[in-house]
Amino acid sequence: MEQLDLYLKFREVVKEQDSASIGEYFAEFRRRIFKSTGKPPSIQGELSGSFEIEGASRKLEFDSPDAPVKMADGAMNVKSKADPPRRPPSGLYLVEDKAGESFDLKQAEIYSTLAKDGKLKTSDGPYQGVIYFCEDPRHAQSVANRLAAHEYDEGIFVATFGSDGKLKFVAAASTTKKK
Repeated sequence: MEQLDLYLKFREVVKEQDSASIGEYFAEFRRRIFKSTGKPPSIQGELSGSFEIEGASRKLEFDSPDAPVKMADGAMNVKSKADPPRRPPSGLYLVEDKAGESFDLKQAEIYSTLAKDGKLKTSDGPYQGVIYFCEDPRHAQSVANRLAAHEYDEGIFVATFGSDGKLKFVAAASTTKKK
């Protein structure tokens, strides 16, 4: 809980002085949690033992040269004890960091389509899916629900911090689907 508490206190100060940068601060916080040095910190929770792939290409490759260029916020090697569909199985995943209320449904649609088709890749190679890291549990639940409602949840997983200060995965609260 200590690492999360320190980040949350820092975030409140930053919000008042530089709210536009809060997303980058959250991304850096997440990267530091998953640096591949020694024993994993307990804050990793359900992703214990996973690590950030430093220097990984984040630019998505599309089969069509006319496709929009998209970049992920990071890449991870996930070590999972797997509890699908809520948690990702072990493998390589792209990362999207979501601070505040940030979420782009069109971006999720692109990720979902590429993951379903087995075409989610960068110049480093293929990825199994995407993990959305949300700093706020309420926002994480909203993201998971929206992904499921639009059927964009295949290959996309949503993580946030639990009340114990450790990362956990969030499942959609509803199975109502709409297109």
